[in-house]
Amino acid sequence: MNKLVLDRGPFYSYDLPKQAVNGLLCFATSDTEEFLIYNPTTGEKLPWIQTTVELNQGEEQVDCIGLGFDPVSNQHKVICISSSKFKKYPTDNDGLPVSSDQQVGVEDQIVEVLTVGENTWRRINAVPPFRVGIGREELAKPVYLNGNIYWRFRYTSSGEVIMGFDFGSESFRVIPIPEFYTGEDPEDDFKSFQPIELMEFQERIAVLDRVWGYESSLWAMHEDAQGKIEWKDEEIYIPYAWNVRRDPSVAALTGTNQIFIQPECTDSIFYYNLNSKKYLRFPISPDRNVVTWEKTLQL
Repeated sequence: MNKLVLDRGPFYSYDLPKQAVNGLLCFATSDTEEFLIYNPTTGEKLPWIQTTVELNQGEEQVDCIGLGFDPVSNQHKVICISSSKFKKYPTDNDGLPVSSDQQVGVEDQIVEVLTVGENTWRRINAVPPFRVGIGREELAKPVYLNGNIYWRFRYTSSGEVIMGFDFGSESFRVIPIPEFYTGEDPEDDFKSFQPIELMEFQERIAVLDRVWGYESSLWAMHEDAQGKIEWKDEEIYIPYAWNVRRDPSVAALTGTNQIFIQPECTDSIFYYNLNSKKYLRFPISPDRNVVTWEKTLQL
């Protein structure tokens, strides 16, 4: 075990990485204006790297920082998407920005790429098809897989979609999520409120769909060499009655048939075996009373 010291003082908070990308992790400050690259195997880390927003002291804000890998050039890259700090966007009844997938102000976003090791930002001409970082669900972290990084957007004019960025070609694309997954049931009051994060499952992009009660479907995207996409589902059972008050955080262990599920506002994690269809529950803390607001867990 190697200990990583995030030496930015007691007043900094950090954005924890969702997953390792070809052996490296990317830690960012909560305002995402600085980040570092860390190798958990060797314990090595690069110095903190500033975004151009911080370097130029401009009027922009960072909407997203994402680590990826280009398998062709064998290089790690970081994508930074930023926008105007003072531009006003429409808000909902709660005063929160409207979902970015309504394509509000996408032309305002700036995309820069940094190759790890060179550590110099390059601005590229690619424009994200949907706005990153201002909507409720778009606050969820993107997922890296096979040279691409993916975001999930709901309620677009094209239905529910996934936006991908290819670190090799440095371009964006949009992948529709089929209606058989997103179709709303008028008698299901909970379904329209499911903010399930995008996830990796058996080296594929996947989304989780609550069917009813304990029953769920894990839909995985299969794409062939010609770009044809097919979605296949795996039936699983959540170990409790899933509703909007107990939204689960789900993560699959790459290369296995194991899934970890943490229900919202609980002190336990459930370990699920897709072969045996059985769960094993284990606590995060042996004493619920010692759990504090500072103590967080990320699957």
